[in-house]
Amino acid sequence: MSEVQASIIIVTINRSEALFLLLEELTWQDFSSFEVVVVIGPTEDDTKERIKSFEQFVKVVHCNAANISLARNVGAAAASGEVLVYIDDDAYPTDGQWLSRYVDHLEDPQHLEKTGVVGGEVLISNSSYPEFENGVFNRDGFQVFQNDGQSNATPGVWIPRVAGGNHAFRREVFEKIGGYDENISYYLDETDFCCRLFDVGYRIDWVKNSIRHYRYPSSVRKNSRIVDRYQIAKSDFYFCLQNSLHFKILTFFLTWISLPRKHYFREIFSKDESYKLGIIDTFKTICSVFKGAIAGSVVGWRRRKKNRLFETAPEFRKFDREVVRELAFEHIWFRNNPMGEGGSSFRAIEHSNQIFQVYWSHENFGFTEAQNLNVSFPEVERAIWIFRKKPRSRSLD
Repeated sequence: MSEVQASIIIVTINRSEALFLLLEELTWQDFSSFEVVVVIGPTEDDTKERIKSFEQFVKVVHCNAANISLARNVGAAAASGEVLVYIDDDAYPTDGQWLSRYVDHLEDPQHLEKTGVVGGEVLISNSSYPEFENGVFNRDGFQVFQNDGQSNATPGVWIPRVAGGNHAFRREVFEKIGGYDENISYYLDETDFCCRLFDVGYRIDWVKNSIRHYRYPSSVRKNSRIVDRYQIAKSDFYFCLQNSLHFKILTFFLTWISLPRKHYFREIFSKDESYKLGIIDTFKTICSVFKGAIAGSVVGWRRRKKNRLFETAPEFRKFDREVVRELAFEHIWFRNNPMGEGGSSFRAIEHSNQIFQVYWSHENFGFTEAQNLNVSFPEVERAIWIFRKKPRSRSLD
């Protein structure tokens, strides 16, 4: 379906290293006509400076607030494709057919009118373990990330959902429901999106189309641990009040009653050493959750406003694989190599372990193709880059 144009949208903040690795990975996608839109949040790193050399080949827009829903809407408004695809900035597709599978699914006649959004699997780093696979949610804000099918046994209680960092939809569907709800700045944003699609009769599909997620730290999470429970509690209470089928006064009380069962509240009292808090920190965290719950309740009591996202589609900017590959390689290699072009180190010693652990999950990395049989081709390819100035070509067939 070469006549269809697609837009890949990446929201990024303080992750320049991850972003340029992802841009390089996208150059290996086999789909013929797509563009890439990068939405830069209120970042404090060097992303804005480093992205300038890409602006002829990648659409770059800015979002001044740390709000994932707003940033996704900003990215969609800048996109020109009939199919819009989201991927996290600290992830990359597992193969070159990732984009093609989404477009083929959405343009298939049997899905064209019925499918609202389609999502795929999210794998944890280089493992085969899913972080998200065929997940579901209910209107009380509870989610199941790995669904074995049992949760769907009660129609109307559990609803399919997609992962925020790996999903796609048609432009007209996104516009019809008003995009992402900007009152949800983080957490349950994609779940709310799926719920509204479900409520107007669309289907939420899941396909075996994987990405690898490296869980790079953010302002809300660090090493998989929540550090901003205020925002999560706020989004949770807002979501429940907006999407419940009960009267809001009843939903309000039911949501407060269910709070002790929510993961972000239970973790406060975890005995796990990685989560354990002192008495003062525990008290502060509980207060933060309560404040977030109150803030979410206040906003959630109001009637939801539909966003007006699109006026006219901007000009399509085709992703130039060869040029972006060279530019991304320069940022990954030359800018990060403190020893210059002739150096033998990918990064300074104090940073190398961090990079390898985030992207390849190896504290001590195998530098030769033959010595580490557990490393898949893309990682081996990157390892070889350490020893040469430019990556060798590889087939897209």
